[in-house]
Amino acid sequence: MTLESVLTTSPDLSVDHLVSEALAQSEGATAYFVSKALAREFPDRYVLEADGNTFGLTDFAATGRCSVTPKVGPHTQFKTYFHNTDYPLTVRAIQAWQIVIWEEHEIEVIRLRWPADFARH
Repeated sequence: MTLESVLTTSPDLSVDHLVSEALAQSEGATAYFVSKALAREFPDRYVLEADGNTFGLTDFAATGRCSVTPKVGPHTQFKTYFHNTDYPLTVRAIQAWQIVIWEEHEIEVIRLRWPADFARH
């Protein structure tokens, strides 16, 4: 399962604490835990939740339509994929708090991934 939550301003929430607590939850409770924590910590901000497969941030950034950088401070976990020698390596954030610049707007994206149905997605 994946979850991407988007915050429209710069939060001060301890990312290490949020991620550690979220991943310690049971499989079914992880997304709810993150959603509830973000809503509680940032009641004045809009939180958009999306499945990482449909959100497409990495591909959107690859077209040059936005820039994505890891937020300074929290540890970001990346995964590198090798398809074959005809294609370059693909690097994707797995656990990350990222800063997105899109049309002069700064957006913060929290990306979490955890095992579901006895498989890692």
